[in-house]
Amino acid sequence: MTLVLVSADAVCEAFEAALVDAVPRVISAAGLGAAGFAPFRSWRQTPTLDALRSSARALPAGAITSPGLADPPERYADGYAAVFRIEVGVFDRGTDWEQTATKARTWAAIVRAAAFVDQSLGGVADGIVWVSESYRRLLDGTTDRTLGMCAVDFDVRVASVLSLDSLPIPSDPPVGVVADAAATVTTRSLT
Repeated sequence: MTLVLVSADAVCEAFEAALVDAVPRVISAAGLGAAGFAPFRSWRQTPTLDALRSSARALPAGAITSPGLADPPERYADGYAAVFRIEVGVFDRGTDWEQTATKARTWAAIVRAAAFVDQSLGGVADGIVWVSESYRRLLDGTTDRTLGMCAVDFDVRVASVLSLDSLPIPSDPPVGVVADAAATVTTRSLT
């Protein structure tokens, strides 16, 4: 049996793939295309949502990050389940404070709706819970306009984040190690 490792990155990547598919459909279904909302194809995975701020040249821009687990992992008979906190942020710019605030709140609504189009995130998750959302106006000294963002937080449950049945048995020699009663030789590639 192959050992499957599910990391926060894997959950972020699954969330990104779901948003790339669902955001255009939500924008279309809500009739927001005429209001200037257009889907963007790239969501950056960043250590924090604010890390995107300095590189948000082409707007709108999206970011997905995970600060870690939302709750302690759950132990079951042959493994663990875990709930990852996923933060989705969108940065956008308006012509004034009011338009920027409206855009940030609308992007939050789009992200919130899009997250529930595929709640399994392509089979990675077995549940999503919308936890919170917030909006910020950020001063941008380079223009007279303003930069705004929304942050929408979700808890994503992964049923089999660690399967104990697939872990290597301690008595099995690692791959690349030849062991006998007289000696142990470890081989390494020279390239």
